[in-house]
Amino acid sequence: MNKNKIIANSIWISDTHLGSGGSQTHKLEIFLQSISCNNLFLNGDIIDKYLIKNITEIKIKYKNIINLIKNLQENGTKIYFLQGNHDKEDDVKKIFPDIIFKKQLKYQTKTNKTYLIFHGDQCDKSVALKSKSVAKLGTKTYEFCLSFKKKSSKKHFSQFIKIWSKKTLSLIFKYEKTLLKYLNKEKVDGVICGHSHQPIIKKINNKDYLNTGDWIDNCSYILETDDGEFKLHKWQ
Repeated sequence: MNKNKIIANSIWISDTHLGSGGSQTHKLEIFLQSISCNNLFLNGDIIDKYLIKNITEIKIKYKNIINLIKNLQENGTKIYFLQGNHDKEDDVKKIFPDIIFKKQLKYQTKTNKTYLIFHGDQCDKSVALKSKSVAKLGTKTYEFCLSFKKKSSKKHFSQFIKIWSKKTLSLIFKYEKTLLKYLNKEKVDGVICGHSHQPIIKKINNKDYLNTGDWIDNCSYILETDDGEFKLHKWQ
């Protein structure tokens, strides 16, 4: 997709993992400069608490991104921050004191469907089983793999590890089955989430499943047009 102005009713991004060596922050900055929308959903794992030492480091290193998000808000965009398993609530609220911070919320689409908006880790039983130290070790291992990333159109090793681990754990713990049960309980028509780093729009039984992907490998986002159509794009 070319870098023209993106005009939409709502836009969703997730898994930017600010603090990670693989986070494509330059592309993210250009993307944030290029959007105009009524609602922007930061759908979890935006700031990686396992890789950022303190809030001062965040504010200095990612000043441009923080300011771009604040500028959008000042110009009328409603900003929603959905907490992911890598986000630290206290830090987020200190950086963005005026945005809406939630673990999940329900969104009414232009076509009158109700979607659950959350990061997605809530239905990943493997997350609940991990201690903080194990989660941190996993993040550090992933960062080590990212250090071998080469400029190539091919999937690099770290992406393979991420997809393999997510798919394997999802298979073991039947993620989609758990998710479907959760969506039925919440009485919604579908879900917009992240977590898996695998951008896709599909059906799970009778539910709409929209995954925003990530900004490590895919630089992907989902938007709802003013006509109510949902689209998945990658920022090139």
